[in-house]
Amino acid sequence: MVRFLLLFILGNTFLLQGQDITQSVTGKVKDISTFTELAGASISIFSGSELITGASTDSEGQFRFSLPPGRYRLVVSFTGYVSIENELLVIAGKMPALEILLQESPTLWLK
Repeated sequence: MVRFLLLFILGNTFLLQGQDITQSVTGKVKDISTFTELAGASISIFSGSELITGASTDSEGQFRFSLPPGRYRLVVSFTGYVSIENELLVIAGKMPALEILLQESPTLWLK
């Protein structure tokens, strides 16, 4: 019985060590002037210069990622808008809900 209990405890210890902790990060991308959702905006997550993951917003301007805790660089872009870049701090047990506002790019008319 003692041998079984010892094997059970050791087995569970190895299982717990193999689990990766991730945290969900959700958000919405909107136009800064009209607050309309921007479907198809590009979201990229970097760690240093390495691209970790990327996605596009859905039809309601929403996105969701699962990331391990840490510091990341969040880059958001959309055609016709100024791209933004911000630091993203992911903390275990805290689900950040981001609201990202993009501004339209100025239009230049050349003659």
